[in-house]
Parts: sequence; structure tokens; C-alpha cells
Amino acid sequence: MRPEKSTTYTLTGTGPGGTKTAIARMNVIIPRPTPRPAPPAELPPAFRAELTDKLAIADFHMNHANYENAIQAHQEALKIDPSNQQAREGLRKARQQQETLKNTIK
Repeated sequence: MRPEKSTTYTLTGTGPGGTKTAIARMNVIIPRPTPRPAPPAELPPAFRAELTDKLAIADFHMNHANYENAIQAHQEALKIDPSNQQAREGLRKARQQQETLKNTIK
């Protein structure tokens, strides 16, 4: 159950019929804080080296317009570190370039 905060308001009004008082009590549900993702764990040196190699291979293939192999190398890099932004961005660019090349050839 979510925690509630209770507030009581007293309202007083004066008019031709005299003074009237009303009490209103409101319960406000306080939302739970949004959980934040855990920071990425530090990769062991062997995995960092393998990740660096996969990204270098992907760059090589991108520079030689071999987009299929670049995509594969970026995907392998993401298997090592799924949160790696360089691999994610490289994969996006490789797929975009591959699509552009396919449309150009048609």
C-alpha cells in the first residue's frame, strides 16, 4: 500500500444567511520514487580488450563500406557490453548506411 498524507482544511464563508464553516479532509497518495537503473558495472580487463577489438573491427568495416560485417561486429560488441553507447551508435549508423546503399543500387 502506498503511503498517504492527510490534510484537513477549514473553510469559512460569510454571506446574507450568516457565517458557515465547512471542514474538508483530503488524503493524498504519495507516489513511489521511480527506480533508477544501476550504473554500468566495470568490465574486467579481458572483456574491455575484447570490446575494444570488436569496435576496431567494426570501424575498419565501416571505413571500407562493408556494412554487413560492421553490423555483425557491433552486435558482438553489444553482447560483451549491452550498455556501450559507441557500439549502439555504430550499429545504428551501419544499418543506416547499409539501407542507403541498398536504395542507391535499386
